[in-house]
Amino acid sequence: MYGADVTHNYLTPNGFPRGLDKQYFDPSNFGRLTGEEKDLACNIPFSQMQILVPILFIWTLTIVADLRRCGDLFVRLILATPTITSMKDSVVEGDGECEIIVGLTKEVKAMLLSTCMIPRWVIDVYLLWLGCRWLSATPNFGDLLLNSVALEFIVLLKDTLFIGVVPDRNKRATQNTLIQPWQKREPANYRVFLSAFVLVLVSFSWVYYYIYRFQAVLPDYKWDVHEVGFPLSSWSLRDGSLKFISKKTQQHDRAGQKSVCSAH
Repeated sequence: MYGADVTHNYLTPNGFPRGLDKQYFDPSNFGRLTGEEKDLACNIPFSQMQILVPILFIWTLTIVADLRRCGDLFVRLILATPTITSMKDSVVEGDGECEIIVGLTKEVKAMLLSTCMIPRWVIDVYLLWLGCRWLSATPNFGDLLLNSVALEFIVLLKDTLFIGVVPDRNKRATQNTLIQPWQKREPANYRVFLSAFVLVLVSFSWVYYYIYRFQAVLPDYKWDVHEVGFPLSSWSLRDGSLKFISKKTQQHDRAGQKSVCSAH
């Protein structure tokens, strides 16, 4: 796309050529590619930001929601729950069959942190990074949607194991054990009602900075494929999945279909 002059290109640390500057970009070189090469270029996620951004945003919200649940448990169990010396005073009877946790020992809090909360935070952060990279590297928009569903399955695996493996008695004990709220009373103000919506801004900011700063799928990507690929392509159902197909390839497919129909 930047010509054969080596002075117009440079190599990334991975050994792939990139254009030196947009002034050397020549869109007419796109026409020299084969139809298959054009289709492959037009189906990289970074060529269609209107698709990639929403999918990464949804994935980020999925992870942020799990981080928020974990953070809520940390605040309520570790910070808000009083530290006591013996677990015999840890629960009191509530309404019906419910029991309310009113205190935890240092050892129990340390165990909860080391075996549940910290590993869950680490896994969530790693999945956020790995998921964004995996989705950004998927060279097919149909597979992109399937991969996003597969990633959510990993996040929900703990819930699946709890439902399918844990005995019913343990489930009932868990459901009937309540945690005290962080605050006994919450004032009705803007902070209480609107503070959680900041997470939407945080999620969008992560997506933006990941795409334009942190992504390592295409180092030094010049954001030039959309400029030449999108006007020459359109959605088409091909090989059982939705893809961007170059118009030249679509015309060739239609011509082949007409010849087959004529033969019959």
